[in-house]
Amino acid sequence: MSLDIKTLRDEAQALLQVEHAFLNKMLDQQLLSESDGKKHNQYDKATIDKDSVQMEIAVLRGEEFKLSNLEMVLAVVGTMKAGKSTTINAIVGSEILPNRNAPMTAIPTLIRHTPTQKIPRLLFSEKAGLPLNKLINELKKAISNKKNAPILEDLKSDKDLYVTVEKIQQGLKIQTEALGEKEIFSFLVCLNDLVRIAPKFDLTFPFDEYQNIDQLPVIEIEFSHLQGAGDTEGKLILLDTPGPNEAGQAHLRPMLQEQLKRASAVLAVMDYTQLKSEADAQVREDLQSIAGTVKDRIYALVNKFDNCDRNGMQADEVKTFVDGLTEGLIKEDRVYPIAAKWGYLANRARHERDQDGLLPEITDETAWVNDFYQEAGLRRESLRTPERIADSIDDLWADSKLSQPLKDIIASSYDNAAILALEAAVDKLEECSDKIHTVLGVKEQSMQKSAAELKALISNLTENIKNIDKTEVVAESSIRQHQKNFSQKILNIIKEQFKQVEQELEQKLFAANEKSKKAQEKNTLVSSSASLSRLSKLLGVVRKTYSDLQYDPKNPKINFGDDKQGALEFLESIQNVLQTSHNLTNQNIEQELDKLLVVFEDEFKNNILQNAQKNMLQINKTLSQSGFDDIQIKLPSRKNLDLKLTSARLMQDALLEEQYEEKRTRVVDSKWGRFKNWLNSDWGQEEYTVKVQEYKVDMNKIKTQVRKDLEDSQKLLNQSIQKNIELPLIQTTEQFFIEFKRKISGLKKDIENSLNDKENSHQNDQLLLEIIQFMLQENLNFNQRITVLKSALNKEIKSAA
Repeated sequence: MSLDIKTLRDEAQALLQVEHAFLNKMLDQQLLSESDGKKHNQYDKATIDKDSVQMEIAVLRGEEFKLSNLEMVLAVVGTMKAGKSTTINAIVGSEILPNRNAPMTAIPTLIRHTPTQKIPRLLFSEKAGLPLNKLINELKKAISNKKNAPILEDLKSDKDLYVTVEKIQQGLKIQTEALGEKEIFSFLVCLNDLVRIAPKFDLTFPFDEYQNIDQLPVIEIEFSHLQGAGDTEGKLILLDTPGPNEAGQAHLRPMLQEQLKRASAVLAVMDYTQLKSEADAQVREDLQSIAGTVKDRIYALVNKFDNCDRNGMQADEVKTFVDGLTEGLIKEDRVYPIAAKWGYLANRARHERDQDGLLPEITDETAWVNDFYQEAGLRRESLRTPERIADSIDDLWADSKLSQPLKDIIASSYDNAAILALEAAVDKLEECSDKIHTVLGVKEQSMQKSAAELKALISNLTENIKNIDKTEVVAESSIRQHQKNFSQKILNIIKEQFKQVEQELEQKLFAANEKSKKAQEKNTLVSSSASLSRLSKLLGVVRKTYSDLQYDPKNPKINFGDDKQGALEFLESIQNVLQTSHNLTNQNIEQELDKLLVVFEDEFKNNILQNAQKNMLQINKTLSQSGFDDIQIKLPSRKNLDLKLTSARLMQDALLEEQYEEKRTRVVDSKWGRFKNWLNSDWGQEEYTVKVQEYKVDMNKIKTQVRKDLEDSQKLLNQSIQKNIELPLIQTTEQFFIEFKRKISGLKKDIENSLNDKENSHQNDQLLLEIIQFMLQENLNFNQRITVLKSALNKEIKSAA
């Protein structure tokens, strides 16, 4: 370890201990209020109270623990179906985390890169196992109780879950160590099954016992992509966190929030197919809550990008979209569309080929091999040669798009683990110091005011919060009104465009009629005699055909005879008309949306934000404190607002291929027949039947399909506007007001607590004021040490770059 890193770590650890002691001192001096126990109001929370201070202390202890080994913890977050486990398996290069349809992350799990550790090993301290073994004993008693027989019977319907029930009956004990994928799988499955079984018997899983990092299970394994990277001053640990939507377990979200606060950096795994889901929105909100501490140490892997087709968001569009969706928290250059499953399979196949270049035989324990063959296009055994397997591994790995994020995130994090661990610790020190300053500052101000003045202040803040609520309602109403405007404008554009398409289609009929006339003429000539007497009849038929072939809405099928190529060329010209219309419509809609969004942006800034600013100024004036920083509302990208006119389907549906039988006459092929026909053209003939192939274009069908496609496009556009504009705008607005109200409500709660303390305190006010002022100065001195440490760390970061 370099002298500079050691010096910085020693100072950071000292500051963590000082801040920890400072919080305990605030408790001892009765400077923190009791929590009111209200769980329903997300805003009405004090900056720090007697309950939340324990969380602050836990965060500081966690940072101190990580700094002892300079461990950089990269939290992997995402919803249940996003592919967190698959992504971690792909990063590690081994299936250390099981994939099941049931949730698999009951409590956070650490995965530590350990050089030379080829076989994964899970460690779980005896102390950490005590709460679980206690739960197992309680479950065993509940299961043996005859009153619970119906519950036990219901559990039998879930074969996987019932295996764990049987183990509990047989005296299950939590292991302290598991070696290899199979044992680790069993351990993690057992943990997750206990989470699901406990509520069935009205028992509670001891989640609260697993808040601290030293209580979590740890898997040690050498990450395949860091093989040969050597030792560094720090260590890299991945933290698999529970998704907020796992098994509908509401208690998992607070656990996620707490673990995010303690992480050095965050890797958000998003589902490409569900980027705007409610669960993803919860994760994004939780990420916003730690923006101040993770800063630029946050990345996004958009998994399942293998589902992308030509109509879906492409890689660059996904990057821009996620940047907008997270309000700039995750920058475009830190967003990576990937296919984790392909990456995992390719990575594992590469490291498990035998000396001959072949993969293991397919068994229950090597089911991944069959998955690899399926995804790599090697379904036939004859294709599984060493050369093709090697090529398929390279191709599947390249298609997974994992190389770049592994280099930018994993390798970089490992190389800079020591600095990143220090940086995370300093940020948490700074955040905690700011909270301490807020609490003590409000206390000091409150001590110098009368109870009546504090009550008036609280009343004013309550009124301000009501005004903020009104402003939020106006904002959401404005967004929805603009969405209606968008939809109406689009409807008008599409109606106008359809009229133009109809006119152009009518013009195309003239060219089609000419081809149809020629086709009719050809068919008529084939069926006629070469005799002079029939020529006049033929001309009459052709003239009649010419007049009949003009487009008739009652008989809209244009007959091209057997000229299939002519029919296709006509349809291609129609397709060109539709494509031009499609492009023009898109352009018009894009221009209209640009105008409307500019109007909205102006209104939001000049009206909604202005009203919010007035509230801020009033609050700041009342509290004599600085106001909030300006919040810039980022409008979402308008990409993917694209018409889906299906001209290929249109061509397929409009071209009608018909066969019919036609009776014709011909001269009998004999001397006698030809002689009779010479005497009289009506003599010496016979009837015969032929099959005639004709190609027709149904113009009404084309018009109907065009109208339907345009109507479908309108619906798709409205849906797209709702998803890509209305929903993100509402989410952005909600986030703005959540932070706004949280800040003001927190101040209000701090003042309420100060008022309550003032009315119920038996301490000498002057003495208490002196203690508060002394501690404020202590915190100021402490904050200056943090600033010096931060400056030294930044110099170290620059020198290492």
